[in-house]
Amino acid sequence: MRVGLAVLALALAACASPPRGGPGTADPGEGLPHGWRADAATGDFVHERTGYRFAAMRGACRRDWPHNYDADGDNTSVPYLCPESGVWLTLYLYPASYGGVPDPPTHFRGVVGDALSAHAGAKVERAVQGTFPLGPRDVEGFAAFLRWFEPEHEVGSFVVLVPDGDRFVKVRTSVGLGVADEGIDAAWQLTNEVLRGVAKDPGSGSATTTSE
Repeated sequence: MRVGLAVLALALAACASPPRGGPGTADPGEGLPHGWRADAATGDFVHERTGYRFAAMRGACRRDWPHNYDADGDNTSVPYLCPESGVWLTLYLYPASYGGVPDPPTHFRGVVGDALSAHAGAKVERAVQGTFPLGPRDVEGFAAFLRWFEPEHEVGSFVVLVPDGDRFVKVRTSVGLGVADEGIDAAWQLTNEVLRGVAKDPGSGSATTTSE
């Protein structure tokens, strides 16, 4: 993470739930969810309301199919899976009013709390506030690193929240850890690459325009 980030005070508890798996596979083409289109020239998936773009590959990591959580595609997500490194990432894009908590620091605490409650025994190792890439820009946001144990290995997971106008961009990036914590750097690198790659499509709507 960036030098000089301020540590956030978090008082969050964990509870048990089933382990999470990585995304499946999907091929580019017709049948994208409402509010999405495929760029024929680049193969990018474009979220039409915001203009955010998602390349088919980020290094050795493959983009999967977007998933909408509402009928308009305003609350949506895109996963990436890295078979070689065992890293999986999901970027969530949704209105800042989601859940009735538009205040970024408060919303971030809730996001981390959700991550903790999804994994029995999960602990926050570090939480920070600082500058993160979002397309060509640097945007103030928040990040935390969590650890928990699954039956056969330990898992490390980054939780990142970046406010962008009237929306939040949230990223969950997880990796199975070995004795030397290999995989953490790959997970953080993918997180930054995906955030940096979300370049706005000039022909699409503004990410900072209030949703209808």
